[in-house]
Amino acid sequence: MYKEYSSNGEIALVYAQGLVNLSNKQDAACGGRTVEKLKALYEEYRSNEEIALVYAQGLVNLSAKQDEVGGEHTVDKLKALYEEYSSNEEIALVYAKGLVNLSAKQDAVGGEQTIDKLEALYEGYSSNGEIALEYAKGLVNLSAKQDAVGGEQTIDKLEALYEEYSSNEEIALAYAQGLVNLSAKQDAVGGEHTVGKLEALHGEYRNNEEIAHTYAAGLFNLSIEQDEAGRESTVGKLKALHEEYRSNEEIALEYAKGKVNLAEEMMAMGEDISAIIAELEDIYSRFPNGLIEELIGLLNEE
Repeated sequence: MYKEYSSNGEIALVYAQGLVNLSNKQDAACGGRTVEKLKALYEEYRSNEEIALVYAQGLVNLSAKQDEVGGEHTVDKLKALYEEYSSNEEIALVYAKGLVNLSAKQDAVGGEQTIDKLEALYEGYSSNGEIALEYAKGLVNLSAKQDAVGGEQTIDKLEALYEEYSSNEEIALAYAQGLVNLSAKQDAVGGEHTVGKLEALHGEYRNNEEIAHTYAAGLFNLSIEQDEAGRESTVGKLKALHEEYRSNEEIALEYAKGKVNLAEEMMAMGEDISAIIAELEDIYSRFPNGLIEELIGLLNEE
C-alpha cells in the first residue's frame, strides 16, 4: 500500500510506525535492516518531523540490541537527528534514551563521555522531567562501572537530581539504585553512610517496594564489610524489612543472603546454626528460589 500511495505523508507515517513496532521485536541484524527502511522514509519526507521522530524511535530500539560499537554508530545518527531538529523536545528525549542504552554497554571511561552528553541535554531541557529521568538512568549505569571515588561523584549528581525532582518517584528509585551500586564498593564506614541515605529514601517512599528492595540490597552489601556486632544489627534490619514485605521474593533473598553471612561467622566460632537453616527452609517453602536452595545446601554441607 505504501508504494502505491508513496506521495501520501499520512500513509508514510503509518508505515513508519509499523516499522518501529517491528524493530522492537527484532534482533540487531533484522532490526538494522528495518531501520534502513525507516531511514529511506525519513530522507524522502525530510520536512516531516513526525516521520523523523519515528525514525529516531527505531534507532533507539536498534541501539538497545546492539553491542557497544554498533550502539555508538547508531547514537551518532540519533545525535545528527537531534541537531537537525534541535527545537523538537521529543527527538531530544529519544536521543537521551539512546545515550542511556549506549552507557549500559560501556566501561567507566566511555560511560563518562556519554554521560557528559546526557548532562548537556538535561541542562538544555532542565524543566523536562522525562529527560531528567533518562539522565538519572545514565548516571546509575555509570555508577555501576566506577570505583568508590568515581561513584561518590556520580551519586552526588544523582542526589542533586533527586532533590530537584523530589516528587518524581522514578528518579528517587534511580537514586536508590545508584546508592546500592556505591555501597557495593565501600568499606563499612562509607557503606553505613550510604545505607543511611537508602534508609531515609525507604522511609519517604514506604509504599514503593522497588525502593524497599534497593534498601535491602544496600543492607546486604553493608553486612559483608561489617564486624560481628555490626552484621547482626544490619541483618536485624533486613529481617524487619522481610517481615514488612513478606510477599516480596527479592527482599526475602537479600535477607536469606544476610543470614548466610551470619551463619558462616557462627560456624567459625563453633556455634549451632540449625535455627538459621530452619528459617531459610521456611523462606524457601514460600519462595522456591534456586539460589535460596543453594544457600541452604551450602550451610548443610558445612
